[in-house]
Amino acid sequence: MAAASTAAVRRMDFTPPILCGAGGACPRIDAEDDKPMAEAQHLRVPAELAGVRLDRALAALAEASSRRAVKEAILAGEVAVAGEVVTNPRHAVAEGDAIEARLAAPVLAEQVAPAAAELAVHAEDEEYFIIDKPPGLVMHPARGHALDTLANAIAALCPRAAALPRAGVVHRLDKDTSGLVAVARTERARASLAAQFHDRAAARHYWTIVHGCPPATGLVDRAIGRDRANRLKMAVHAAGRAAVTRYEVLAAAGAYALLRCELQSGRTHQIRVHLEHAGHPVAGDRQYRRHARAEGGAFGRQMLHARGLGFAHPADGGWKEYEARPPADFMQALEDVGLRAP
Repeated sequence: MAAASTAAVRRMDFTPPILCGAGGACPRIDAEDDKPMAEAQHLRVPAELAGVRLDRALAALAEASSRRAVKEAILAGEVAVAGEVVTNPRHAVAEGDAIEARLAAPVLAEQVAPAAAELAVHAEDEEYFIIDKPPGLVMHPARGHALDTLANAIAALCPRAAALPRAGVVHRLDKDTSGLVAVARTERARASLAAQFHDRAAARHYWTIVHGCPPATGLVDRAIGRDRANRLKMAVHAAGRAAVTRYEVLAAAGAYALLRCELQSGRTHQIRVHLEHAGHPVAGDRQYRRHARAEGGAFGRQMLHARGLGFAHPADGGWKEYEARPPADFMQALEDVGLRAP
């Protein structure tokens, strides 16, 4: 394993981490075959997955499991749809179908490798903590980012979270988007938060600087899917998945406006795609605005910040809300284009 970074970690005053037990139970390993025991998951098919193959639908709903694990579970008779065991991965599911699946739990050797890095802990709790992610930080390990990600830093900060799928990270922000991220510290919190984000019960709002000045309030209700011409991008098209973004203008000056955007769905690049489609692309967005590189020094990245986060507490159900002001580069960009934050 590569050596971990020695960069400082801010606010490491957590309760001494426990790898197994005390609410953060590790996957049980059967000594006979060294395979992780299966864990039952109860899921329901949303409207946007109606008619989709069972293996693909289950892979989308059970985000912590790989496509391979899903297919193996189906073939092994570990998946039931509407109370009936289904062993055909191509079985088409219907809206509202109840799925019970016993999927192999990930083994610890496959968990995210710890690599210490500086993180700003915005808030903490026995069940979770809230990270204020800086721009430029990738969420999960991928090609070219084996150790320098939020998940790696979480694994170093709290080994109890590292024992969970995706190091307890239950939703994502784009690399160059700053702001609040919820991270589970226990399996109870992971399951609860993942369900709330999937069911759209969690609340999220963002600040963004855009080109032009849209109407004072508005709603973009357009389906989003993979761009047929460029698979690295998303696009508005009828074959995509339902997506709704509400916005209000907080400030406007000259050629720019500061918007507050609220997600009623959680699609990849949703705000960026919706606002570009509406004719008000996010300032500094080099992926979705053709001439972003010519904008000068005002925008070093896409001007998008996850400002607010709300959800029901995993233990007692009480509503929790968190807000974080944008980082220095965002505030400087506001000043540079003559906008004043409320």
